[in-house]
Amino acid sequence: MAQADFIPAGRTTRINKGGKDFTLQTEYASRPNPRLTTSVFTQGQVIYKIENELPGAVDSFELKEKVERLLQRQHAQALEIARKDNFPPSNKDFDLGENEDTLVLHPRNDREKLQCVDGVQYVVRVDNDGNFESPKLSDAFRRNFTPIFKHLNEILDIFAQFPNGNRERGVYEVEVDRLYLVSTGKECYFVLTKPTGRIVDYSRELELAIS
Repeated sequence: MAQADFIPAGRTTRINKGGKDFTLQTEYASRPNPRLTTSVFTQGQVIYKIENELPGAVDSFELKEKVERLLQRQHAQALEIARKDNFPPSNKDFDLGENEDTLVLHPRNDREKLQCVDGVQYVVRVDNDGNFESPKLSDAFRRNFTPIFKHLNEILDIFAQFPNGNRERGVYEVEVDRLYLVSTGKECYFVLTKPTGRIVDYSRELELAIS
């Protein structure tokens, strides 16, 4: 199989803003380092560019599909920013985030396996006693999901806890098509999803991810 067969498809969008035409182009490049680059052109000149390095080269159809999904998200985010009044933005305005839209080529643990499910936006780990992995995440979760945070231990107890500290394994839909609780036995994860434009059985997909 030729390496060219694994090149992810790029995206190009043209917009008009303030009477001026802009072209946004996002593409994959393997040299000198594998990366996704979004460039904004006007009148033949590049006025803005953002690059996100990838953890490795794309060398299979499976990885090609993963990179194409990330490429589409990066392009969509660039397009959203380009339509704002403060365009072109500074680099700090364009940030995929530490956890959001993370590309994992070879998942090594349960968190990374959950992140690989299409449509998953955030994965937040909680130990079996209800402790978040950092005060920052705990505060963020409390602000965004106050009712759930107040009854956190009751929700975790959906999965029975054994004398050795482990819990039952499983997936529970906390908020329909939005927030899920996943128990791997040794720890739990809150998984926040976002619309993908297609119907996804997240309970099944998340269960398969940790099986």
